[in-house]
Amino acid sequence: MTEIVIVSKTKVRDSVCIGAHRLDDFKSLRLNRPGGRFMPTDTKLDIGAVWEADLVEGERKPPHNEDVTVTIGKFIGRFEDLEATIRRRAVIWEGTPDDLFQGRLNRSRGGSGYVPAGGPQPTMSTGYWLPAADLHRDDYRDSPKFAYSRPSSVKRAPWVGVAEPPPRIDAGTLVRVSLSGPWGKGDECGCWLQISGVY
Repeated sequence: MTEIVIVSKTKVRDSVCIGAHRLDDFKSLRLNRPGGRFMPTDTKLDIGAVWEADLVEGERKPPHNEDVTVTIGKFIGRFEDLEATIRRRAVIWEGTPDDLFQGRLNRSRGGSGYVPAGGPQPTMSTGYWLPAADLHRDDYRDSPKFAYSRPSSVKRAPWVGVAEPPPRIDAGTLVRVSLSGPWGKGDECGCWLQISGVY
């Protein structure tokens, strides 16, 4: 059994993608059920909770190199200050959206960021960001998005966390970012930048 801490819950159609870290080395994980399926929406894997789990690493499809199949064991407890732990132990990007995911984001015609299906692919699909400027909420068709308030080729990203998004994300806030599964058409097919939560 491996001890893990849950750090994010991202909406994916009728399920949720659970982000976690191993506690021993703080390796980033995306937890899947057998068959590569995401977790059900009523999962008890809540942000900040620490669990024992059996992890099985299988075939991965870059950039989603964090994927593991998990069998959950028992609940151990909760982190009192998850943000402080992440700031101390995780790699955190700083700057503009262009600085995320090893600089491999392209800008769509609408200003969103994506990694083209043809690559090059970053070595990860999840991470943390301290934005250098405020992110302003800009909802579109009842879908919350955040726009970066200073010059950057990538201008906006959707909010996909299960929590209600804040009205604004201030510069320097610890933000969880991730890349979606591949979707899109033509030259804008790829894995898209999204915001999974704030701490």
